[in-house]
Amino acid sequence: MSGGPDEGAGVEMMHPPPEAVQCICEHLDAVLCVDFLPDVNSPMVAVSGGCDDVTMISNGADSSTIAKLEHHKESVSAVAFCNDGTMCASADLAGSITIIRQDGSILTILDGPDGGFEWLQWHPTGAALVAGAEDGTVWLWVIKKSGLKRTDTIPQEKACQHSITFPSHPGPVPRGSFSPTGANVVTICHEDSGVRLFDPRTGSMIAQRTGPDMFLRETVSPLCTLAVSEPGPGGAWLVYVGSEDGHVFVLKGSDLSVLHRFRPHMEPVECIKTIPRTPLVLTCSGDGSLAVLDMSSGKERLSKNLGAGGCTQIGVVPKSSFSYVGTAEGSVVCVNILSGEVVHVYEAQLGGAPVFCVAVPKHPESAPYFAAGGDDGCVWVFPLWESIVAGTV
Repeated sequence: MSGGPDEGAGVEMMHPPPEAVQCICEHLDAVLCVDFLPDVNSPMVAVSGGCDDVTMISNGADSSTIAKLEHHKESVSAVAFCNDGTMCASADLAGSITIIRQDGSILTILDGPDGGFEWLQWHPTGAALVAGAEDGTVWLWVIKKSGLKRTDTIPQEKACQHSITFPSHPGPVPRGSFSPTGANVVTICHEDSGVRLFDPRTGSMIAQRTGPDMFLRETVSPLCTLAVSEPGPGGAWLVYVGSEDGHVFVLKGSDLSVLHRFRPHMEPVECIKTIPRTPLVLTCSGDGSLAVLDMSSGKERLSKNLGAGGCTQIGVVPKSSFSYVGTAEGSVVCVNILSGEVVHVYEAQLGGAPVFCVAVPKHPESAPYFAAGGDDGCVWVFPLWESIVAGTV
């Protein structure tokens, strides 16, 4: 990979972060989200979105631009490639989602709520997409794959095979997810601190867990983040939920019964990530701490303070003991999650600007890098620490 460009859009970039090997720098404002293409042959192709109302598809190997979509009317709040990489989606705070073909052409634009979308996720194996909004609604669409053979933008009613709006929540839906097999959708609500389980085929609610049920008290804290586990024996799966006062709850996926309650943080839980093929779960918080929770014992394995500025995001590398934690002080901290040792600190944003997103390619064995985007308007690409130690980059 070549070095960073001489100049960027929106920020002075004559002196890029010292360890950055490349950057995607066309955003004119903060970068809020980034995702990599799940293709072993093009592992560094990435989609990003930001406060400049732009979605970019770029090749992180050489910073070439595949597509620049400037039709959004508000900030792009979430982006993601589908499981086979043939489509990606970008959601914005104006309440629309754009479905994009691999060549960068727009397949369709999905009209949603009056308020903005906060998150989106593709079905783990199919062409269904679910997204949650600020107005308490959750939307699901099934995209017709036949639209991939065309190059024009198709009206929503012709591009979708099926669509559902789930029963409204009493307040914003900050996070949600398909279950590991895609058989269910689970959401959290900021207003009532409730967790809800839905059937995505009908939109009907299967189970609900209220805030007092989880906190074991009437006074509850708003929920702010969520993650789900891989499928376990017999298809069993878990839901991990974080609150603004630092709690983490572990719920049974089938009925949302509470299995474990943790209090690893004193401020909002900003991110929860599972470690593939292990019982370990990582959580980070605005109080600057990273926690490792062990589901095999139901106990907190370790906690590490990474800085007073607060932690924002976590990037996980499969089959590695290292994870990458973004901070509000502009760094990405590489941590050995087995020992808690900080092994390296990357300067990830110019001028100490906050890091808002950290992403690792789906095939790090062929693309040993991670990307960090944030308030300096750039998505910087850095070598993974394990690849530096091994001398492979």
